[in-house]
Amino acid sequence: MAYLYIADSARLVSKQADRYIFRTERPKLQALGPFDKQGRWVGDEDALWSTEVTPVVSLTLQLSGLEDATVQS
Repeated sequence: MAYLYIADSARLVSKQADRYIFRTERPKLQALGPFDKQGRWVGDEDALWSTEVTPVVSLTLQLSGLEDATVQS
């Protein structure tokens, strides 16, 4: 997840994320400061895509096999 802010806000969000988000989940959040105080884009567009994204396992795959575990009455 990427949050786009002004630089001051991005630093605060990152600091709080470091404090409150579990270490294995923290890399999933990016707080970037590509906006200036007037709301104009001044950031590097490539920074949005700089980290490797891990694919999400589909719900169907996660639930496969559950039908075999249901109790037949």
